[in-house]
Amino acid sequence: MRDAKKGTYNGDTTYCPVNAYGDCPYCDQCNVCHVDDPMKDCDDWGAFFDSWDDWLNCDDVDPDAPEDFADDEIRWVGDVYGYEDTWEDNEE
Repeated sequence: MRDAKKGTYNGDTTYCPVNAYGDCPYCDQCNVCHVDDPMKDCDDWGAFFDSWDDWLNCDDVDPDAPEDFADDEIRWVGDVYGYEDTWEDNEE
C-alpha cells in the first residue's frame, strides 16, 4: 500500500527515478517521492515503470533479457577504437 506521507510503497522507500530534488514539489531533499500515486500522477515515474509490479521487480535480473545497453556501448568503443573487450574478464 502507498504511504505518500512517508514516501513508501509496502514499506519500501520510493525514490524519484529522475532525481528531481529541487525541481519537483513532491520530491524531498533525500530524493524520496511523496506524490499520492506516482504511477498515475507523475510522467517521469511512468517513463520508468508501467505498474507497481514493475517497480517492485526492477532489481530482479532476467537471464533471458537482452544484453544491457552498457555492454553494447563497451563493445562499440572496442570496435571503433581498437580496444580489447576485457569487461567480461573483470566481472565477478
